This record gives sequence, structure tokens and C-alpha cells, in this order.
Amino acid sequence: MKINFYAFLFFLFAIYFSSPAEATHLRGGYISYTLDEDNPRKAYLTMKVYIKESSPARDSLISVSMGDGVHIELMLDTVLAVKHDVALSLYTWEHTFASAGTYTVTWMSENRNGQILNLAAPSDQFTMVLTTTLTINEISPNKHGVDIKTTLPVIAHPDVPLRFNLIAYDLDGDSLGYELVNPLYRNVQGQIVPVPGYKVPKGLGINRFGEIYWENASTTMGAYNFAVQITQYRKGQAVGSTLFDMEFLVFMDSPYFDFPKAELENREELTFLKDGRLLVKPGERVTLRLFFPQFSHVVYTSWVSELQDPELKDVSFRSISSFEHEFTFTAPKALSRRQAYGVNFNFTFKHPTIPREYVATLPISLLIWQPEEVKLGMLASGNLKYTPEGYISSIPGQDTKVMLFAYNGLGNTVDLTIDSNLKAGAGHFSFVTRDSADSVVGELVFNPSQAQVSSKPYTITISSTSMQLRTSNSSSSTTQEMVLQVLVSEPIPLSIEDDLVTEKIKLYPNPATDKFMVEAPELPDLYLQLRDVNGKKVAGYTLQPGHNLLSRPDALSLGLYFYTLTSQAQPIRNGKLVMQ
Repeated sequence: MKINFYAFLFFLFAIYFSSPAEATHLRGGYISYTLDEDNPRKAYLTMKVYIKESSPARDSLISVSMGDGVHIELMLDTVLAVKHDVALSLYTWEHTFASAGTYTVTWMSENRNGQILNLAAPSDQFTMVLTTTLTINEISPNKHGVDIKTTLPVIAHPDVPLRFNLIAYDLDGDSLGYELVNPLYRNVQGQIVPVPGYKVPKGLGINRFGEIYWENASTTMGAYNFAVQITQYRKGQAVGSTLFDMEFLVFMDSPYFDFPKAELENREELTFLKDGRLLVKPGERVTLRLFFPQFSHVVYTSWVSELQDPELKDVSFRSISSFEHEFTFTAPKALSRRQAYGVNFNFTFKHPTIPREYVATLPISLLIWQPEEVKLGMLASGNLKYTPEGYISSIPGQDTKVMLFAYNGLGNTVDLTIDSNLKAGAGHFSFVTRDSADSVVGELVFNPSQAQVSSKPYTITISSTSMQLRTSNSSSSTTQEMVLQVLVSEPIPLSIEDDLVTEKIKLYPNPATDKFMVEAPELPDLYLQLRDVNGKKVAGYTLQPGHNLLSRPDALSLGLYFYTLTSQAQPIRNGKLVMQ
């Protein structure tokens, strides 16, 4: 892409050295916090605000709404110069909330930076609003808000793919969710609403690990804005959130060279899961070989990550040739978690003909976790009928459905197969599988024939092999089997009177604690069987007609169970029982 060089210089001058009378200065920021160890209602808060360094405007005295009706006035702590006409303003304060609850801390100020291309003009007439939501809960406090390692400015180049990780993290280990949202401002009615005219730059997005990607940055140079809502999740429940408002600067590339790209050279030697995470086992020594073209002069290399705070063991980042860099580390067990760590590898370089420095970034989402063994079982089903011996009861001419699963917890290769001596001669026998998030789910449907009625059970063998992808120089697979037994027998016909009797069967209380009552009908050989959610028999009781007071076995844990009441080995009632 060719443009007039002097026109480009004039453009930069207009953007970064506009008249001080405009007094526009806000480029982005966010609010973080930490709760006091001894008093979980007391919060220590920090706000980082990125500003235009050359602007005379400074928010020396600000007001912050704490979300509980209290407004706090703060003095500016310090201003740190960054680069490309960007400075960082820091504010710190503390506040004690009167009671438990969910509170949204809010700060707003005039004005945003001017000439932002994806906001309605004039962008410097809009306030900037930063928010963070925290939960005060003395029993299970959310001790830390979101913190972010990535700093402004972020520089993009026309038609050049941009990718980097925000490196947002939560010291509590909560999971983080990311969503591109509208930046906020305060309108003339005093309401906090989305900034008008905002458009997400075409092709800009963020993935589930906090990686920003812009496959082909805009060819229109200047400033762009975006905002990310980062939500903290604990056991599937949102416990806090932070709005990160951020500005992109699109600079022109030199028309004389293609922008170089950093790559991971030994990718095939490592374990990458289907979702893109690099899996590293605790205690494993891992080497990443990073390739970066050396037609340009590398000024320095660096890596930025949350892992720099707890520190990986034996970390080394060094140049091993003109084109290769090597990053080596040992992953400690203490850093194991299901949330990936973001790592940005930065290569700062100069082209021989251009004095300005450029940065190429390679992001990696690193998961430190011990791969789990494959788990094989039956999905919870209250529709199956069982004999007192624990066999699945099946009747000729009727479909029996069994739901199975194979789970290995990391999304690696896992299969699920069936072998059975019931298949030959059955009226219908099918097994269909489908992929789930971290498992394979299978549906087995069979319909035995009249000729298969037998006093001996048939067997169905379920097998699953989980293949772990190669981790460094090792690979492993795990195979498990589970055997089901099916008794094919004729149903015992019940008279109309018997049907009326079975309708009077009662089991109470439900949920039950240590004991429960079963009112059984006037039928012979009554037997009650309890099974867990995987279909495994866990308890059995021989009943008498009338009232039967039964006790929960000491070894039986609390939870959901399925019961089958049989008479002369034939099921007459199925149901659910909750132990609490």
C-alpha cells in the first residue's frame, strides 16, 4: 500500500498534536479491587485511566460512585508516561460497604479523545464511563476484581492481522467470560447509556480466552475504540464484572516491506486441544521454539503474562539463532487450574530503512492441568426397568433405550463402541454416537425378538478409548469397559384388579432423610431396588404387602436415586427418590 509520506506525517501531527484548546484526553481504562482479608466488606480499589499525554487536561480531582449511595472524591495519585502520546493516570482509594450485596462502582469524566473513527462525531463531546461490579458476601467473598496486564496503546497496521491477549486475570481463580460491548457515556438526561454511532470495527473480535483478533486491520488510519465486558464466574454463577474501555491506533506500515509474523515452530511437538489451548502437565519441562523473520532488526523480545506474578519455574527466554527464540519453563503443580493463562510474546523490531519501532505479538493460551482419566457410564434415566438381580429388564417387541457417555474432560480424541450377543437375532439393534463438549454420548436402542427370551442374561460390552494428544515427547491412551446385563423375558400380565392395586403404591417422604416408608400392594415376592444416576444398584429391600419402614444404608450418599418395585421379578413401578 503506497501513500504520500508527507501526507502521512501531517496526519500524525493532526492526530497527536492537535490544539490544546480542545482539551480532549481520555483513551481508556478500568477499575479493579481487592477485599480486605479481615473485613470482607472493606475494598481497596485502583483505577487506571489512559490519557493523551500532550493534552493539558488532567482529572486531578474526581468523584466515584460506589453503588451504595456514597460518592467519594479522589486526588490523582500519579501520572506515568507510556509512549505514542499515551500516559497512565492512577487513582487509589478504599471503601467499606455497610452490608452485603452487589454494588456497581462507576466513574465518568469529560471528555473522550477526539477524532475516534468508529464513534459518532465529534467523539470528544462524549464522556467516558468505567464500571466494575463486585459482590460483598461475608460467607463466600469475591476477594479480587479483574486485573489486566495488557497496557495501552495498542498499535495496529493497515491490512495486517492483529492478535494479542488482554491477559485479564482474577487472583481468586474464577473463570472469566469476555464480550465485546458498546462503550458507555452519560447523556444530557444524566443516564448512562451506550455511546451513539458506535460500530465494532469490521473483523474485530475476542475469543473465550481473552484473545483480541483483527484479521485485517482497517486501511483508514487513526484512532478506534472498543470495550470488553469481563465477567467473573464461580461454579457457573456470575460474581462480578469489569468494563475495560480501550483505544486502538492504526498506523501506516512502510510501503517497502511486508509486516513479519511470529510463529510457533515446534507446534507439532506440543499438545494443543481442539479449542486452541496449549496443554502442559504440572511438573513438565516445556520448550516453545518461536520463529521470527530476521530481515528486520529485533531491538528486544519480551513476554507478558499473569504467570509473571506467581512466576513459572526455571524460565528462560533466549535467542538460539538468527531466526529462532526459545522459551523454556517448568509448570508447577500449584498453578494448575481450568482457566487458561494468557501469554503474549512480543518482538520489537526496526526495518533497516525506517527508524520507527514496530511490535509483532504472538499470543498463547496456556492450560496447566493434569489430563483426566476417561470416565465411562450411563446417563441418568428413570425409564429403564430392572430385575431384582440388577439386570436390565427387556420385553420382546418393545424398544429399550440406554444412554451412555465417555468423558475425558479435555476434549481430546475419545470413542465409544458397543459389542453384544443380543445383536444377532434382535428385531432392532442400533447404536448412534454424537460429540459433546468434552465427551461422546451414545444412544443404544434394541428390541429383542421372541426367540431371545431366556432365563440367562445377555451382555452388552461398552468400550471407550481416550487418546491424549502428544505432550512434548510422550503420548498415552486409556481404555475402559463397562458390561451391562439384559434379561429378556415375557411380561407377567396383570389383571384389571392388579392395575388398580399398583396405582395405590406409595413411597414417602420424598425427599427422604434416614428413613422412608413404602406402602406395597397385595402381590407376591415384592422387591425394591435402588440405583444411582449411572444405573448401578446401590441397595435392595425385600418387602411385605402393607407398610414397610426402610432405612438408608450408611454407605449411601445423599443425592438422586431411581427405584424399581418388582413382583415375581417383574417391574411394576419405577420412580425417583431423593436422599437429603
